Amino acid sequence: HPDMLCLEGASAGGLLAGACINMEPSMFRSVLIRYGFLDPLSSLLDEDAPLSRQEYLEWGNPVKHPDVFSQIGRYSPQQNLTPGLRQHPTSPTSFPSVLLSAGMEDPRVPYWQPLKYLAKLRRFDSGGSWDRQYNTSRPSSVASPSSHIFACRVDIGTGHFGRGGDSEALEDAASEYAFLSASIASSQKSQRHS
Repeated sequence: HPDMLCLEGASAGGLLAGACINMEPSMFRSVLIRYGFLDPLSSLLDEDAPLSRQEYLEWGNPVKHPDVFSQIGRYSPQQNLTPGLRQHPTSPTSFPSVLLSAGMEDPRVPYWQPLKYLAKLRRFDSGGSWDRQYNTSRPSSVASPSSHIFACRVDIGTGHFGRGGDSEALEDAASEYAFLSASIASSQKSQRHS
């Protein structure tokens, strides 16, 4: 059931999770994306980026090969998150709740990739009315009209594999489970009020 289904992806699996959001936004209630490669096209177009040359072996080189550019452009989450997704036939304004994670010291996926995706997701979910829906002058106790949660955790001093240590891993898992619980609870609450 879509109101209970959650998706998780990390790194290149985060790319897949972002592509799933874009292709079928109403299929999942919640999506966790850890250190997601959400803008592969922009990353691979920068031939001077630290890992681009290595990544060309796996993904291809969009700078030198127009067919690779076109192929990556068809599935890249950042380029394919568009306002038209709000017109999904089964649920016109439905996006899943999304929790993104990023590391400031991540050499593979720069922290701004998840932040760019989050900003675009918020803009399209609110129909371009981000200021009206999430006005900072409103008290924080006032809930937004959307039953969706969009958040990003950026960890200072962490790399591509998150924070080290058992206690940090447990804290991260606890915050992710809390996110999933809140997301599912908000779905059930909005169903009771409709």
